[in-house]
Amino acid sequence: MAREFDIFFGLEAATNEGLSSLMKDATVDQTVLGIEVARRLGYGVTGNFVIDPAWGEADFERLWAFVERHQLHQAGFTILTPLPGTSYFDQMRPKLRARRWAHFDMHHALWEPSLGAARFFELYCETWRRSVLNLRGRKSLWQWMREVDPRNALFLIRALRRTQRLMQPAHYLAEYDLAPPTESITSVPVGAMSRC
Repeated sequence: MAREFDIFFGLEAATNEGLSSLMKDATVDQTVLGIEVARRLGYGVTGNFVIDPAWGEADFERLWAFVERHQLHQAGFTILTPLPGTSYFDQMRPKLRARRWAHFDMHHALWEPSLGAARFFELYCETWRRSVLNLRGRKSLWQWMREVDPRNALFLIRALRRTQRLMQPAHYLAEYDLAPPTESITSVPVGAMSRC
């Protein structure tokens, strides 16, 4: 019975420093132990990691190595997003340059990445390409189709087709829209940000 279920883990980071900076009350060793226990009991493991725009290439490489070492190919990756109403939002507010509230969705960079937008999104997309959602990677469309009830096949095809954008830097760059450095979110009244 357990084999039919995945446990979703908010893994968040592949290093203790990363976990600490996200104020996660866990260590990498504890994370790995949780994964091992879930697998020993027959559960699948689905996890999520947070990608920080402050990262350099070595940070992405550490994440990829962690994912590979622990076989976490069924994972999601979100971009660090300071959410309004949190102390982290208040701390980051001077740095935030998002023009639209809709970009506070954990899939848009809200300030200039350390690597620059083009390289950051190349590496972010490479991270997604290493996941199970990449139809050119570990699991083909036909493998997905064998595992789904035929009544849900069309829904699955549509969902997988949409997810393929996660692996295309051009998709993110087309929506990358930051205000000039002199115009941070602190200089824009909250109601003035576009609602689209």
